[in-house]
Amino acid sequence: MWVDTPGLWWSTPDPAYGQSTSGLTLDDTEEFKKVALVFRSPRSAVLAGVSFKLGTVTTGQTLRVGVQDVSISTGHPDGTYDASGTVAVADGDDNAWKTATFGTPLNVVKGQVLAVVIQFDSTAGNLQIEVMPAPVGGTITGYADYFSGTWGKQATSPWLALDWSDGAHVPSPDLFVAQVLGARGVSSTGTPDEIGNRFSLPFDAMCEAAWVMFICNNADQASNIRLYDDADNILGTVVLDHDQVQFPAYRVAAVPFERAILLHRNQSYRVAFAPTTTATHFVPYQQVDSGSRIFAVRNGGGGMGRTQRTDGGSWSDEQTERVAAGVVLMAINDATPVTVSWMPQGRSVGEESPLILPR
Repeated sequence: MWVDTPGLWWSTPDPAYGQSTSGLTLDDTEEFKKVALVFRSPRSAVLAGVSFKLGTVTTGQTLRVGVQDVSISTGHPDGTYDASGTVAVADGDDNAWKTATFGTPLNVVKGQVLAVVIQFDSTAGNLQIEVMPAPVGGTITGYADYFSGTWGKQATSPWLALDWSDGAHVPSPDLFVAQVLGARGVSSTGTPDEIGNRFSLPFDAMCEAAWVMFICNNADQASNIRLYDDADNILGTVVLDHDQVQFPAYRVAAVPFERAILLHRNQSYRVAFAPTTTATHFVPYQQVDSGSRIFAVRNGGGGMGRTQRTDGGSWSDEQTERVAAGVVLMAINDATPVTVSWMPQGRSVGEESPLILPR
């Protein structure tokens, strides 16, 4: 059954694209400092642990990481670990992801407000816990809280991944999960000269537009946004004249195709950005250390990853990275395709049933 879905973006422009990060420092200049990453649980299930990102590590020491309830009157952790574990940090673990597995997994309820509290276990070191400056488009229900003698809410968002006992990947709008944020340069004379994402859909869909986020401060430029099937046939192209856009910072260009394009479930497609002039365009990206694990919690699913090529050659695909590009769908059909294996003798597939009149 076809259902209209005007303006359904696949995937969406993540608020993290084009952002810088910052770190909250844990050291021994005060009573052991603490970082709390507050969010609402996206499901009712068993939480086995969490993964978080370090910033600069000056002196590594073992961290205690666990879940606490959040006070309804203050918005700060209540001080009691409901589940926790430890994780070792070495001096050379700058910018590394760390995973803490709880000694006893914790049952949580969908919508429950939780705080993942991180502090030194017994001996203080000196390191940073990475957080995301709260971007436009981020949520106000996910935030970082910082203890340095007293708790204080920060204008930052949690950088955190949840490890469920059943191995599921469940989106949480309160959390950012990318390993690395950056930007890829692309131009008509560079390598690559075409970049985007390879993706598939779990349903049939009608595609009305494509989108890409980029920046190029040279107005006298132009670029193509193309949609390919997996055999490299061009299904749709839009030419973008940069004299007709603004570039104060990273911005999204969402441009309609001349006609709607039918996309089939479980087939691979590419949405690609190709400058037709020599100035370098920068397209933001997210990189992870485990593509399906992290990207599965974002719109677009774990199967969407960066694709690029040069001079019309072979595509190079990378599942641990995703650039800011996608498509816009106007209708989807999630009905299971029917395969006809038998028909009554004398009728053909597609022939209407005989009209039966009452006696």
